[in-house]
Amino acid sequence: MPYPNEFAARINEPGKYKDIKRENNKFGQGIDVIWGITEEGKTEVQAIRFNKKKFSSEEVNSWLKKNKYSPIKVEAPSQSNDAMQEAILYDKLGAIQVDIDQVDFVPINIKGEFETTPEGFMKFVAPVAKVGIYQYTLPDGTIRRDLVDEETLFDTKSMKSLELKPFTNEHPNNLLDTENVKRHSVGSTGEKVYKDENRLMSSLVIMDAKAIQDVKNGKRQLSPGYKTTLILESGTFNGQSYDAIQRNRVYNHLALCTKARGGNTLSLTMDSVKGDSFTNNNISNSNKGVTMLPKFMLNGIDYEASQEVINHVDTLAKKLSQIEQQYTVQKDSFDKATKSLQEVQSAFDTYKANVPNLIKQSVIERTRLEKLASLVLDATELTDMPKVDNVVLKSRMIKAKYPSLDITGKDEAYVSALVDSLESQLGDTSIKDQIDLLTKTSRKQVNQNIVDSAKSREQYAQSLSSAWQVNPRTGK
Repeated sequence: MPYPNEFAARINEPGKYKDIKRENNKFGQGIDVIWGITEEGKTEVQAIRFNKKKFSSEEVNSWLKKNKYSPIKVEAPSQSNDAMQEAILYDKLGAIQVDIDQVDFVPINIKGEFETTPEGFMKFVAPVAKVGIYQYTLPDGTIRRDLVDEETLFDTKSMKSLELKPFTNEHPNNLLDTENVKRHSVGSTGEKVYKDENRLMSSLVIMDAKAIQDVKNGKRQLSPGYKTTLILESGTFNGQSYDAIQRNRVYNHLALCTKARGGNTLSLTMDSVKGDSFTNNNISNSNKGVTMLPKFMLNGIDYEASQEVINHVDTLAKKLSQIEQQYTVQKDSFDKATKSLQEVQSAFDTYKANVPNLIKQSVIERTRLEKLASLVLDATELTDMPKVDNVVLKSRMIKAKYPSLDITGKDEAYVSALVDSLESQLGDTSIKDQIDLLTKTSRKQVNQNIVDSAKSREQYAQSLSSAWQVNPRTGK
């Protein structure tokens, strides 16, 4: 479709590119280039535009031939001035970017009092924008001049979009939404948005202590962030040239910024939300200028860096998270093992501390059993007494005393109870008398058995005293 103010020489079809960008005056005054960026990232000339005020049809064809361009077609400027229709159409075709994010700067000076709420919040009314030409530095360093006229600035829908929007201390990297507004918002615009001559006014409230102090310390520049539609149509306004016209402003947030790089001052008195006064100076605003780097948060602190750096940091953060998870698992296992070792060590220490007492009790018990056995068993059953354990010795005594009693399969506690009963039956009768009553062997033989039993007890006691030091597996 023809353009109203320029000749268009199409070099390549716009549909073959993933992105399209314009560079004004690339090949000289009035000769702009539309760059096409391929999927592989290669940049090519998609089209060349010639300002109709500087070039005729013959001059356009001559320039193209001289510079060895063979366009698909060359279109003369259209007779229609309906550039909005053209811009939207070409946005759909991918030839130019129409809807863009914008940031304007409005320098202000506080001269009077402002209203402070009982909570300490700061309330005032301030100019957000003004009819005029705004200059924007493009990524390639060239300047694009946008006209913001009354039709755009005071559009009812556009003004309505400024109501109750977040107020930030410096611009966030991206437009605000429900995911990031809590981190950046320090206040809000109000519901009072209105026209004052050629200025757009808005009531404001700042609720953050640092932002309030920044204002008191001289940080006085307001900057709206918004989306807009560009009409790539050049012209003049109040004697100044412009390259494009903004339409359909939709505000996203309003930011408190440091002093702009250029521009005159628009003074106001922020004595309350009820009144304000201004000096009638012109505004010359610049946009972000240098491309704002993306922000990311690390340990609660915002940093600016290229997207590649942020991606790398994210990768490292994920790896660190994985390592931390692995560490937690390993630490849990280590803690459990340490606790188990401590429990084993505690049990061992307790056992070690009780060894002397256990030996003593074992010797006493063995002595008791051997004394009782010498009263109950005959000489033949006493010969191997040093080699048999307490359980066997108890069983022999029960069988000798109660031949008809079957203790097969009975547990040790049962057998021990019978032995205790047997001991109780014998009472305090002397060993000599018990021998006379319970055995038919000669007194000499029995006495010898008693002597042997005493030696056995002594040997058994010695073996027990060192048994806890012997490894049961190796015997050493």
